[in-house]
Amino acid sequence: MTWDAALLVDAPTAGSVRERHFDAGVPGGSWLWVLFRRDAKPVWAGSFRRELARPDSVHFVPEANAALVIAGARSYWVSLEAEAARSLAPLLFLAASIPSRPLVIGADFTSLFLLSEDGVVWRSRRLALDGISFTDVAADDVRGVATTPSGPVPFQVDIVGRQVTGGLQSER
Repeated sequence: MTWDAALLVDAPTAGSVRERHFDAGVPGGSWLWVLFRRDAKPVWAGSFRRELARPDSVHFVPEANAALVIAGARSYWVSLEAEAARSLAPLLFLAASIPSRPLVIGADFTSLFLLSEDGVVWRSRRLALDGISFTDVAADDVRGVATTPSGPVPFQVDIVGRQVTGGLQSER
């Protein structure tokens, strides 16, 4: 059984698929609709409250039968079978699933976050002044580039040991 998702421009047609609404009690804001499909067949759609205008993305975590949804930087851990989600603390601008692990690595503009169904498992020290990108994500390590005052600086994260080398502090 394989899950996939589509970011929807508008809400699904009423009655066409089961709908779930997350953070519906929070006033204001805009909403991201995501259609979750199993084996290419629509199963359910979720509306997720956006924090900002962008970014929007979905990152599947097959080992946990889950997905991380980023709705305008607001992050949600989604249980696909239970059709449930909970909002996580960090605002994220970038994320990637860790292969063969029930984890996602996420980033704001300055730091990294390791996330699981339990929430934030680990947070890095400050790696960047204003931007992080990933260049390689593997089961045991993540490599990327941090934007620093002197330009781009590479970093590497040991997923198992939760240690980071490189980035902003390596310039000193």
